[in-house]
Amino acid sequence: MLKNESTPIASETVVAPEVAEARVRANSLACPPTWEVFLATTVSDAIGVDSFFSMGAAGSGKLLRGQWSFVGCGGNEQIARYAFTALRRRLSVARSEYMRTMLKRHKRSNKTAFADLYCRGWVAAIRRKVQALVVAEAEKNAIALYLRRYQLVETEKEEAAVKPAQAGHVLRGFRAAADIDLRRPMTGKPNGLEALS
Repeated sequence: MLKNESTPIASETVVAPEVAEARVRANSLACPPTWEVFLATTVSDAIGVDSFFSMGAAGSGKLLRGQWSFVGCGGNEQIARYAFTALRRRLSVARSEYMRTMLKRHKRSNKTAFADLYCRGWVAAIRRKVQALVVAEAEKNAIALYLRRYQLVETEKEEAAVKPAQAGHVLRGFRAAADIDLRRPMTGKPNGLEALS
């Protein structure tokens, strides 16, 4: 730990306040779907923040939903939270529509699996559109220092291999996200993401 000679305050306490955390409720209690993990990672990489998932806990007799936390500097954590929320909402609508139209004759378990593949393709198209933000070394260090307060466990979310018969679902998801313009502001209109006038 480095100390400033003029004051007894450690440099860790000086650096840490510029780092902030923004949280958003997850769709699951304990284990988010793979596509949601990929979406959070894509947003984090694009905006230059770190993200992690916290499992829901029992509170007042009921289980609480898990949450995504975005940790960054200079308001980037708020931008990441907004981007994640907006993209997840858009993807959830597209996923439901895909299940309703393209998978109506499948068993429930297959519907979910095929819809998840669709989402993987959708997120892959978004990931291809974004360019990772270059984060200053000082900000990376400050974020790492902030994250030490949590006892985070690194888990690997393995991407299962897509069988040739399932590749069509991934491709449909990839094509569905092709028309999304990430530079336009989003409105709260239920029919999509139109530009603000």
